[in-house]
Amino acid sequence: QGALVAMDPASGDVRALLGGRDYQESPFNRAANAVRQPGSTFKPFVYARALMDSLPANTILVDEPVEWVSGGQVYRPSNADGEFLGPLTMRDALAKSRNPVAVRLWERLGADSVIAFARRTGLQAPIAPYPSSAIGASAVRPIELVAAFTAFANLGAAVEPRLILRVDDPAGRAIYAPSSRTLEPAMDSAVAYVAVQMMRDGVDRGTATSVRRYVSAEVPVAGKTGTTNDNSDVWFVGMTPHL
Repeated sequence: QGALVAMDPASGDVRALLGGRDYQESPFNRAANAVRQPGSTFKPFVYARALMDSLPANTILVDEPVEWVSGGQVYRPSNADGEFLGPLTMRDALAKSRNPVAVRLWERLGADSVIAFARRTGLQAPIAPYPSSAIGASAVRPIELVAAFTAFANLGAAVEPRLILRVDDPAGRAIYAPSSRTLEPAMDSAVAYVAVQMMRDGVDRGTATSVRRYVSAEVPVAGKTGTTNDNSDVWFVGMTPHL
């Protein structure tokens, strides 16, 4: 099954919404109602919080095995390719979606600070204060995640999704016309700008290069891929200048 949400980041207007392959076959709107693990599409929130903490994009981090023990359970984040790349910049770590790096950043920044930042972008789904949340273990709704990414597109402030522009009565008088609602800035514009540039690397030379099969090189695209265990969920959340 699949889902799609496309929003105008300036107004929040939902330009396209697809809840599944065939409503007759499966009458469930996955775009608005499914609650799924976002995988690595959550990582930009971790990295943006690191930028806010004065860690520049060229900070050297280490992609190597690491483990956490809690309640008798051992957590060892690995990478999709089964490899560890050693020292690399924060920019490269996001572009190549290295899981141990994101988890180490989560621990370094503190779960509460990352969660609070995600809340400011409009993410309302519960985010567990565990290292696995750094790589998308806490489930979200697709429309909510796309709306949260508008904080990057708008260089700081997210906008709420708007599905209805106006409702008229039989005489043509507007009886309902919701205004566009922008949230308080979640981050400084400079932080958002750098985060977007880092996500452009993901499209141009990282895990999301397949996007270029569908969008010409003249169109700037930034975004992040995400997968969960056994490819149960496969995501791409991204942006062009106006979508």
